[in-house]
Amino acid sequence: MRNLLYSLALVALVYVLASVLSGSWLAGAIPGLIAGSVLYFVLARRSFKQFETLATGAMATLQGAQQDPSRVDAAKQVLLDGLALGKDQFLIAEQIHGQVGQLAYMQGRNLEAREHLSQAWSRDWMSMTVLSALDHREGKSADALARMEKAKAGGSGQALYWGVRAWIAKDSGDSRLALSFLAEGLEQNKTSAPLTTWRDALANAKDLDLMAFGAQWFQFFPDHAQRLRPDQQMRLMQEMGQTPPTRPAANLPPEPQPNRAARRAKGKAEPGPQLPHPRR
Repeated sequence: MRNLLYSLALVALVYVLASVLSGSWLAGAIPGLIAGSVLYFVLARRSFKQFETLATGAMATLQGAQQDPSRVDAAKQVLLDGLALGKDQFLIAEQIHGQVGQLAYMQGRNLEAREHLSQAWSRDWMSMTVLSALDHREGKSADALARMEKAKAGGSGQALYWGVRAWIAKDSGDSRLALSFLAEGLEQNKTSAPLTTWRDALANAKDLDLMAFGAQWFQFFPDHAQRLRPDQQMRLMQEMGQTPPTRPAANLPPEPQPNRAARRAKGKAEPGPQLPHPRR
């Protein structure tokens, strides 16, 4: 906002000066617009650079969050500390709210997530898709689909956007609508293997593969991880950079036991325990 006000002030100043010096009120219009546009470009670029630095710092803070969940709260605070940038430039505060909301959703803090995601930019497809997933989980599927329609301009080029939209429709009981979303998504993403896989499965009344979109899918539906087969859960953990747990010893097959002849032979080959020599 302030960047725009500074630019408009410069437009007015240059306009007045150029008009007075030239003796014509029309002569100052073009110089004023040029000066104001240049200043706005410079100020906006500076603000977005500051936001990029802020976002990079938040990402660095998130490193190791799987081992230390408190890092997620720390990353959110890094972003929230940058809200003052929103007073300088349009859309920065909206992007900060969107990212904080996504992190809160990842933590399972749905009320906090909704508070921030509701303040995100309506064309931020990722934030709007997360908010739509939250709506669907709370039984507001119609609101979810309407919200995703508004985010279509930003998300139409993303196969994941169409996947979430199709899932919400199918899970709401409208497989025909889900198929139409998948078909429309393939028009925008012709080589998308996940969309093709889902379209074919849905057309043949088969279950949808929840791992088709990889680990990204579970940003929207973390509870779906519980529906995966053991081999899919292993694959998900690998994609997320986690070490799959080793199989418990209780589940290992028992070691083969030697028969009587083998035990007898082993007893002859190996000396039994030796008593210690008596001290003298």
